Amino acid sequence: MKRGVLERKGRPQDPVAPLPYREEMVMVSVKQGVTLAGTLAIPGGDKQAAGWPAVVLVSGSGPQNRDKQRMGQRPQLVLADRLARAGIAVLRYDERGMGLGTADFGTATTGDFSVGAEAAWKWLGNRPQVRKDAAGIAGHAEGGLVAAMVAGRESGAGFVVLQAGPGVNGREVMLAGFDGIMAFSGA
Repeated sequence: MKRGVLERKGRPQDPVAPLPYREEMVMVSVKQGVTLAGTLAIPGGDKQAAGWPAVVLVSGSGPQNRDKQRMGQRPQLVLADRLARAGIAVLRYDERGMGLGTADFGTATTGDFSVGAEAAWKWLGNRPQVRKDAAGIAGHAEGGLVAAMVAGRESGAGFVVLQAGPGVNGREVMLAGFDGIMAFSGA
């Protein structure tokens, strides 16, 4: 590495082939004009005797791809890899307007995101490799709020995981975010 130059050669947590699970690219229809593109990771072989437990990963705020790629990091990919290695099928998807999916991210609300996450969860539960009673949803940040909204509507979710979901109303979240940005900027 040269002084003052940061070289990016991949991250030690990135999955390395050969993978002990298979991945397939999928499209989930949400409603007219809205389709989510994603990746389904299926552990081991095609099917366990009773099917695999499964989870839909829902990312936080802002338009992101299925890996939640930002500044060289891909936390959704890393999480999906770990879960698939542990015998859990994982569906992660691109936000609206990202990747191959359709619809405009800028006009969508948290409620719209919850409708998409619900469609993804239902789609996953209907896969033959998945145990519908053990299919759940895990959301990070705004995705935690989205996961809670889906769980509130769908009594059949096997589990719900909220990772750093907001514990206050949206106004307080936004004000705290702006305060943090301003403090970081030296204001």
